[in-house]
Amino acid sequence: GIKLMRLGKTMLMYASDNEGRYPEPDRWCDLLLQGGRVEGDCFLCPGIKWGWRRQVFPWPVPKNERCYYAMNPNCEPNAPSDTVLLFEIKGGWNKFSGPELLTLENHFGDGCNVLFNDGRAEFVNRKRIADLKWGVEEREQ
Repeated sequence: GIKLMRLGKTMLMYASDNEGRYPEPDRWCDLLLQGGRVEGDCFLCPGIKWGWRRQVFPWPVPKNERCYYAMNPNCEPNAPSDTVLLFEIKGGWNKFSGPELLTLENHFGDGCNVLFNDGRAEFVNRKRIADLKWGVEEREQ
């Protein structure tokens, strides 16, 4: 979760320089990299890289993705602290969505890493995925 927490700190720094707003969801990876505030390595979950090293087959698992996180576009800096900000996906650059892109496959179906709006990075197990808050709950009522 350290790299994910670093991404979270970078999101907050971005917001403080940009009128209290997180990066545009369709450019969030590019915008965080631009300032040189975060290394490209932060976009890869260490667990995924560890899985690549343990590969038994002579050909690699697809490693062509530069990022394995997506941004929740419904999370603003002033959203509740337990709102999902970044979460694990199968891969892609500048990806954003709600829970439909979230994947458990990166960790053998056990759960996934999530960054909450308060900067906490947590491995959320399969049973607790349904309890995650995405910031749309209030608007749907």
